[in-house]
Amino acid sequence: MLVAQRSRSLMDAAPRPNASPRGRLAAILVADVQGFCNLIRSDINGTVARIQGMRDTVEPILTEHGGRLVKSTGDGFIAEFTSASEAVMAARAIQAALGGAAGPALALRIGVSLGEVIVDADGEIFGDAVNLAARIEPFAGAGGIVATQAVCDQLAGRPDLTFEDMGPHRLKGFEQPMSLFRLADGSAVRALPQADAAPRLSALAVLPFRAISSDPSAALLADAVTEDLTTCLARTPGLTVIARFSAAAYGGAGHDPVRAASALGVRYLVEGAIRGLGDRVHVNARLVDVRAGATQAWSGAFEFAVPEHGGVEPEIARRIGARIGVEAMLAEIRGAQEAGPVDRDPWHRVRSAYATLLQQGWSAGTLQGAADHCRAALDLDPALSLPRAILALSLALGRRFGVEADQAGAPDAACEARAAVMAGPRDAETLSFAGFALTELGHDDEGAAILRRAADLDPGNAQAFVALGAHLFARGEWEAGQACLRRGLDMSPQDPRLAVWRSLLASRLLMAERDDEALVEAHAAIEADPGFAPAWLVLAAAWRGLDDDAAAGAALAQALRLQPTMTPDQAEIWGGRQAADLLGRR
Repeated sequence: MLVAQRSRSLMDAAPRPNASPRGRLAAILVADVQGFCNLIRSDINGTVARIQGMRDTVEPILTEHGGRLVKSTGDGFIAEFTSASEAVMAARAIQAALGGAAGPALALRIGVSLGEVIVDADGEIFGDAVNLAARIEPFAGAGGIVATQAVCDQLAGRPDLTFEDMGPHRLKGFEQPMSLFRLADGSAVRALPQADAAPRLSALAVLPFRAISSDPSAALLADAVTEDLTTCLARTPGLTVIARFSAAAYGGAGHDPVRAASALGVRYLVEGAIRGLGDRVHVNARLVDVRAGATQAWSGAFEFAVPEHGGVEPEIARRIGARIGVEAMLAEIRGAQEAGPVDRDPWHRVRSAYATLLQQGWSAGTLQGAADHCRAALDLDPALSLPRAILALSLALGRRFGVEADQAGAPDAACEARAAVMAGPRDAETLSFAGFALTELGHDDEGAAILRRAADLDPGNAQAFVALGAHLFARGEWEAGQACLRRGLDMSPQDPRLAVWRSLLASRLLMAERDDEALVEAHAAIEADPGFAPAWLVLAAAWRGLDDDAAAGAALAQALRLQPTMTPDQAEIWGGRQAADLLGRR
């Protein structure tokens, strides 16, 4: 109670002019003793003694989990952590310790939030995250822990942590209702495994985008894009993003990227420039890898149409953020490969599975290789959700690519997908792989619901939209399916999986008897990866539908050169009856 009042007063105060405030992303833990005033009235000496005992218990736990005690009040405290995971781990350890040591007469309520804070020269913290943690803490109840949506998103994929959705709550000082989540009974007394919930990537900072225009509105747009892109990337599983306030000092032309990265403690910098021309906006962005000598890991140029009533910033952030997420993962994969094998690191195995599929393309061999890496990761840590989901999709796609060993493995694939969802119910990457696997296996409604959840959690998850669009096509919802699938393609137009995705779109267009459109998409798939045999097969089926047998035969011959063991059943999966008939005639 008293700590909540103190933290709210902190929010109302401004940093002192000489305090040199610094901004950063932090997890905030606020705790106080339930019923403190009644305890004091009934037994002041005993309560004071128990409070001191509580402090003696709590402070070493905060230190052990990397926390900083910001303020201690008569009945509670405020602490700051660098990650939501450490904050919840500390909260759980505190409740477990006090449950045995302090007895039922002294019970803490704990609230945990995540957000940007400002720290002044005296170590005081200011920001919405502080206020929010104080506002939600009373909802925890005696001995409980309550967290915000942002905290739960960061902990997605932890099977040892179960959060119960408490629904939306209106909180004083916040205009919109906030979804709150209570850590389920029993979660607070189980030991936490040391492995991360997601493969932690090196940290990244988005530097302020530059406006190449004298128009003041261009500067406002650049500022809004910087903010939205920072928020978008912060939702990427495994990616650590520095708060925008901290990165703002290193914007503008002429900055030294190595010095900026060193000061911010990051490996990657995102830079960009915006130029507006009437109803179009042109954006250039690049990803700089400082450890590789400040080299350009990726760059891209984008053009966006400005809606009649404005509001183009979210679309810019979504498309660029989706691409940067993929490129950062690829850069981490290259770094892991250069460092050599790390046999006992499960996340090295997960990155190797990604590398097999993203760098070597999709084929029977790469699917089998990715599955082997995922099995090895799960042998090291069975609690991980992402390798289980990638394994599920690798098995499910086996029939498309002729992985004979897995033809009878569909039930195993479905079991792996469902287990992955249970282990990572709020990890968008896990859900996108698992949902894709289930729709591929014919569990359409179940898989579609999971894919929608993935898209809600991460609107920049291109794979979720591609798989959901393919599902809608299969249900006969042609227009909705094409719109959803194309949205996924637009999010990541240079994605390493593009040949697979465009071939999938082409095959669905064949189902809808739109052969001319299927022809265009098949050509686009071949352009993305000329060695992808199914793209040539779909092209053959499209030409056959347009009554050009010569072109169909040439495309089929190329597909068989690339995949000589292709069977009519596999051909039908990609190109429908027309492709199977073409292959059967040879």
